[in-house]
Amino acid sequence: MTAAPDPHHIIRTHHAPIAALRFDPTNAKLYAGDQDGFISIIDLKARRPLSHWKAHEGGVLGVNEVNACLISQGRDNKLHLYDTHVGNLFTSGPGPSHPPPSIAASLDINALNFCRFSMCSIPRSSLRMSSAKKGKGKAFDDDVAVLALPNLVDSELADIYLLPSMSRLHAAFNMPPQHADKSIKPAKTIIPASTRSGLIMAIHIAYNEAEKLRVVLAYEDGRVEMWKLADDEKDWRQASDARLNEADDRAWIKVREFKGHNEAVMAMTVNSTLSRAYTVSADHQLCRYDLSAESEDGCIKKQNTGQIGNASIAISADDKVVAVGGWDGKIRLFSAASLKPLGTLAFHRETVHTLAFANCVPVTNDTIAPGDTASTLDLEAEDSDEEEETREQLLRGRYLASGGKDTRIALWLLKDFAVT
Repeated sequence: MTAAPDPHHIIRTHHAPIAALRFDPTNAKLYAGDQDGFISIIDLKARRPLSHWKAHEGGVLGVNEVNACLISQGRDNKLHLYDTHVGNLFTSGPGPSHPPPSIAASLDINALNFCRFSMCSIPRSSLRMSSAKKGKGKAFDDDVAVLALPNLVDSELADIYLLPSMSRLHAAFNMPPQHADKSIKPAKTIIPASTRSGLIMAIHIAYNEAEKLRVVLAYEDGRVEMWKLADDEKDWRQASDARLNEADDRAWIKVREFKGHNEAVMAMTVNSTLSRAYTVSADHQLCRYDLSAESEDGCIKKQNTGQIGNASIAISADDKVVAVGGWDGKIRLFSAASLKPLGTLAFHRETVHTLAFANCVPVTNDTIAPGDTASTLDLEAEDSDEEEETREQLLRGRYLASGGKDTRIALWLLKDFAVT
């Protein structure tokens, strides 16, 4: 076990429990949302807020940036897409004097189960039709994105939306297969099967050229499922509604199902290759699921976290380390490959609600090797501005951000786990 370090930096911008954290794609900024509905944009170079505003009437559930566009989700049943060019929010300055961004579009959502949205970008090069340039706003110049959320009416079902148009592509795609009742008019919703059990607690959507769209769902009864399009050769932008289809005419099918917890899944994270998922619950278990296994046997591995009750989980951008935030305020680190404990971070006095690892950002300056720990941490030497910026990039790439009930955000500078 490694010795527990102190936080690299502590941020005290918020006055309510921290509910959501996210690094921007370059790791230069950190987005934070709290349970009073405020969002802040923090410049990690100067370690000071650029902007801080009331975004939602309820608490913030999630915040993210995709394709240079900021999106926030609140317990007020609203999802906002912001015009980030207004107020020059993404440029460092003498903040927090920047005005709040204007809302370019909003979407009515269902926040009953407090499930955080999931979103992924889809490169324009992978789109089959050049006519895909549709939708509101000008923020998505080169790419589009898809967003997964609980269904607007039924919290046990999930929908997929296209951004920036905010149009719904796939409705209730995870509805259990059943035969349609011919006595019900097509315009009406088919009554869900009694086999469904529990609200959606966590959701993850991903896209790649090989496997197209995949969605991983975690439920209130402890189940984890992975869904895919029934025919990956079809255009994924062809709209569907599983509530109006018979069992043999489904646009989406379930390809994996697991049950690792007896209690509700509190949080879930999925690695970048979509081969493994990790969950925590009110119990003491960290569960890992092999999403690529053909057989159900041996595809779940469990590790005792040493703490009954865990609220948050995140995986590092290199898929090496899993961080688990406990009700006791401690953050426990595990190997993503073996689930071996790597160490414990102690700073927060109460529940750790959210965790976020920095992104993998390519370093253009070849004067410093990315794996050179000594040169990375040696900031005393006199270097050029370019070398100093490279060192800062390498440092920020090792950040883990944590936020909790104590209203504080901690930035941890993790070591480079070479073998985990």
